[in-house]
Amino acid sequence: MVPHFSLLAIILSNSILSTALAGYASYQRPPPQPILRPPLCQPQPCKAPPPPPSCPSVYCPPPQPPAPCPPQLPPTPCPKPPTCPPRLPPMPCPPPPPPKPCPPPPPPKPCPPIYCPPPPPPPPCPKPPPPIPCPPPAKPCPPPPPPPLPCPTPYPCPPPPPQPYQHPPPPPKPCPPPQPPKPCPPTYCPPPPPPPPCPKPPPPTPCPRPPPSLMPPPPPPKPCPYHPPCPLPPPPPPCKSAEVCAKCMQQARGAIGPASANAIGSSYFVASNKAVAAKLRRRNRIKREKMNVAIGANACNSEDLMKIMEQNLSTNLASSKRLIQKFAEEKLKRDFNVICSDNSFTFITHATLYCQIVKFDVSCYAFSAG
Repeated sequence: MVPHFSLLAIILSNSILSTALAGYASYQRPPPQPILRPPLCQPQPCKAPPPPPSCPSVYCPPPQPPAPCPPQLPPTPCPKPPTCPPRLPPMPCPPPPPPKPCPPPPPPKPCPPIYCPPPPPPPPCPKPPPPIPCPPPAKPCPPPPPPPLPCPTPYPCPPPPPQPYQHPPPPPKPCPPPQPPKPCPPTYCPPPPPPPPCPKPPPPTPCPRPPPSLMPPPPPPKPCPYHPPCPLPPPPPPCKSAEVCAKCMQQARGAIGPASANAIGSSYFVASNKAVAAKLRRRNRIKREKMNVAIGANACNSEDLMKIMEQNLSTNLASSKRLIQKFAEEKLKRDFNVICSDNSFTFITHATLYCQIVKFDVSCYAFSAG
């Protein structure tokens, strides 16, 4: 029986709280009315309504087992929030103050007098020859311009905006400079008579014949003794492997220049074939000997061209060709063609000026056909 009464008391207290909260939640505040703001005067805003008082919570004492619960009281409704007082009409704005009177304009400054300086006297004309008269003197300075028109009357006063900055009147234009006098015409001298022709030189006297020699003719020179050519050195022993042979070929190429200097055969062949290796070594040796004979000494017929090429030759082929051609054409006043290569090359040209030098393992040939 006791648990039944306690459960009933809990249910009743929960129902009272839910009805009180539902009554408070069902109340809706009226929507705010739009505030009409006048163009200039702003009305005072409405005071915020005070928060509604909180509803008192009903607390039921725990029921005693023998006595039943007292009758429940109806929930007290929450008081309505106070409404805003009616808005007063906006106060009319005061009329704008009358505009201030415009100050009188300052008197205009008097225009400065226009003064034209006297023209300088014309320079004296040199004494002309008797038949040619001297031109008339220069024209005098033109009369001064008429005085300027009087300043216009000032415009009526502008409205209240600030008065703009008035620029000072422009200075008067100076008088135009006098025209220079016309130059006197130049005198003309007749050309001198041509010199008389030079007399022809006398013909040269013939040289006398030398007397016949009384001495007998010298004996013919003795023939040089024959020396057989030196035998070629024996070829080096073949390499045992392809890697060692490639190193040998790279060392041989490094002794005479870069790999592409004399078009020596590639270093990637296999040296297992002794006949092929010996043939390649013999061919490379012949090529080196021919190149040393052809390009070993500088072949030039112009010392100026050789100096220009020695000063401008470098390992950069494009820059060397451009600089040699530029300085050679500027100094020798001719058109030049330039060939530069770090490899072997052949050429046939018809040239009047030419020069070929070898430097830094680079061979350059410059020639002019003009």
